[in-house]
Amino acid sequence: MDRSLSILHISTALSWRGGEQQIAYLIDALEDLEVHSHLVCAHGSEIQSWANKSKIAMDTVPKRFSFNPFFANTIAKLAKSGDFDLIHAHDAHAHNLAIIATDLFGAKLPIVLSRRVDFPLRANKYTQYKYNHNSIAAIICVSEAIHQILLPEIKRTTILHTIHSGIDFTRFDNAVSDGR
Repeated sequence: MDRSLSILHISTALSWRGGEQQIAYLIDALEDLEVHSHLVCAHGSEIQSWANKSKIAMDTVPKRFSFNPFFANTIAKLAKSGDFDLIHAHDAHAHNLAIIATDLFGAKLPIVLSRRVDFPLRANKYTQYKYNHNSIAAIICVSEAIHQILLPEIKRTTILHTIHSGIDFTRFDNAVSDGR
């Protein structure tokens, strides 16, 4: 029996900003496609509240610092459960944690990374290492400008893909226009 794709989403943000809205849109759209999503997020975060209200499968971990072995170990345990096909790291700290889960705790899933910021990568060895890690199956750039910024830094340039952020236009169905 075939099972649908199952994605382990990682978000470390505490507040609700554009990236978290994109995660919500993505998980909702994947649900319509019968793709299972499981979220690992920071305990007490705004996305945890959204996931609770939306009845999204979830694990939470206290966020103490960006190099958090407890958070990475939670990711690794879930990754090794056999229930997931890939990890989607939605922010820079999630990217770090997915690499730690792979290198220190033996997670073996491919990693998809979302990149939403348009500044160049840091010129240090760890940044180069984590962006060119063998587990990175794809890097989603939300604009062609971000794609071009990453292009000289990524050894396997075929993993770079531009996918623009989505907008739920139904949110504006009842908006009143004043003509501007």
